[in-house]
Amino acid sequence: METPMDIDVAVPAAAEAVRETAVARTFRVSEVVCMILAHITRDKVDLLSASLVCKQIRAVAVPLLWRELDVPLSKIGRLNEMLLPFKDKIAANPRVLHLFPLSHTRYLRIWDDEAHRRFRHEPHSKPTYFPEPWRAHDPPFTDHANPQWNDRRWELDVSNLSAALKTAGKSPLIELSFGVISSSSVNHVLQVFPQMAERVAAIRVLSDAIEHADGAGIPDEEEAVKWWAGLVEAVSTICLAQDNANSHALKAFCIEDYDAAPEEHPRMDQDGWKTLAKTLAHRLQQLSIQLPVMDGIEGGYKHILGADWPQLRHFYLKMPTFSLDRHGWFISEEEEDRLWDGLQECLETFFDRHTHLEHIEIKAPYALPAPTHSQTFPNLKRLSVYKKGADLNEAFFGRHPVLNDFFFPLADDDDDDWEQRDSDFFSIYTLTPALRIVRSPAYSLSNVFSYNCAVSHIVPEPMGRIADLCLDERTFQGNFTARNNISCLNFELYNEEIQDLTARMGTLFHPSVFPKLTELVLTCTKAEDLGSAMDSAKCLRRILIALQFAPNLRALHIEFMGAKPLPPDAELRDMLTDVPRQLRYLSWHSPKYNQTQYYRFARHRTEFGQYGYWHEDGIQSLPASSRLRVSQDGVWSRSSSLRDDKCIFDHTCSPPQLL
Repeated sequence: METPMDIDVAVPAAAEAVRETAVARTFRVSEVVCMILAHITRDKVDLLSASLVCKQIRAVAVPLLWRELDVPLSKIGRLNEMLLPFKDKIAANPRVLHLFPLSHTRYLRIWDDEAHRRFRHEPHSKPTYFPEPWRAHDPPFTDHANPQWNDRRWELDVSNLSAALKTAGKSPLIELSFGVISSSSVNHVLQVFPQMAERVAAIRVLSDAIEHADGAGIPDEEEAVKWWAGLVEAVSTICLAQDNANSHALKAFCIEDYDAAPEEHPRMDQDGWKTLAKTLAHRLQQLSIQLPVMDGIEGGYKHILGADWPQLRHFYLKMPTFSLDRHGWFISEEEEDRLWDGLQECLETFFDRHTHLEHIEIKAPYALPAPTHSQTFPNLKRLSVYKKGADLNEAFFGRHPVLNDFFFPLADDDDDDWEQRDSDFFSIYTLTPALRIVRSPAYSLSNVFSYNCAVSHIVPEPMGRIADLCLDERTFQGNFTARNNISCLNFELYNEEIQDLTARMGTLFHPSVFPKLTELVLTCTKAEDLGSAMDSAKCLRRILIALQFAPNLRALHIEFMGAKPLPPDAELRDMLTDVPRQLRYLSWHSPKYNQTQYYRFARHRTEFGQYGYWHEDGIQSLPASSRLRVSQDGVWSRSSSLRDDKCIFDHTCSPPQLL
């Protein structure tokens, strides 16, 4: 008689009971389940799946799902409808408060997704395709000039959510991101719900006061002044509420403006800047101001730079240039020089008083004199001064031993010895062992490799074609260590189409060239015809095939002018069969829609004895919130640099870690 195999032998009832008891015992200990589920919180979708397994897991997964809540304005109405039954149950029996999802929320981000899509974009990604006109659901746009104008999304939807948070008890730390037109409505909500104002940790304001819905013209100065005054009132309401509650929640303030013609649109007046500086200076750790230089001319920047910010750690200042004849105001060349010299002097004295800064990023017009870099910032980790002719020497790097992220300044147009200056400059890198991220013109990168530095993250300035980098054997000859350290390349090309680049990817990013390449960002801004969704999917398939031999590639961002939003996951799975083995995350940006789609490639390993193989579960869409992280202070990881936001790994450590 043939001996039965193990799988044919019936498991004794007692043993089966022991096995079930062990599993059940594990899932009855919520702390153990929480430790297990903590490893799958990043992508959100795994937590959602886990919550559907059984009651024991759901009891732990749901609080983790609701701990960080990122909600766009367009979805708050649906969220309120979902919460309504819970509110009724709590009203009937307060002891079931723990069943209310918002009782588990510790961090909340509310943001205007419509304004972000229309007005938060890189220059090449200004959207031209929209599902509906700008603010089509609102009253006539001219009514917005009334400072008491109601934005229904805030006045109704956010108010209802605030009432629900009040029901939940303690409010979470809150980040608010809104367009300046909505400032008065935001202020009204905060006045009605002061407990919400007490917990605001970050304010991010987007300039959406640019064009009328019907395209009939631009808002006049009187309208704009009222909108910006509403912003100042909203900030004042938040700070007053926090003072009354002895709260120190507010840590970050940001103004973003991506207007291509800033001189045509008036902004905040001097009194507004003065009030903001006085109100915010002693509170903030992060300050980001991105507005036209016209505000500097009118004195606004001087109020910001003249104040003392004792807690400030991150400082971002972008000053787009503009024509100085705004509104018929013509000034002489001497007056213009005096203007820029005065602004540069304000910056120098600001740095003299704020040597505790850790992150400095400045984008300035050419007319502004370069900073002297004479200060010492003991904890400085990033310095990016996008300014031609900035003079840096060996002493500067010697004073900043922890600097790990640096922008190499562009050569001045009148500098005939820029090649020798570049070579001398990069030789200093041996004195900065912490340096890992280099941002520089394309022509300077060969020096990065020549000096065998430990740089791991390369961000060249926008260049015409990838050939401008000279990524060939001559560049790396005899210098394997330098290229072996490269783990991230962030390229932006303005004179090369994606299909031409795809044909060369297999050679450019071959493991023999960049063996440890972990993250790749490819942005092509050359004009291309807009294809169909299926054309975009086919293009993605060709790119993945070209990169399939990249052994360590884990994150990929693709962006080109002909890209259209990709089709549903089910259609993509049938097409994307050849994928780099380690590739985990993909982001696909369609510039003409200003829309980014996020994906992951799910796979698991199946074991058979000592052998095994990878089973592909295919591509899977991820929510945009999966890319965001929130600090313990309640500030979400949304950078003012849109190009930096395309990367999701920290390349200052080895191996690179997910941010």
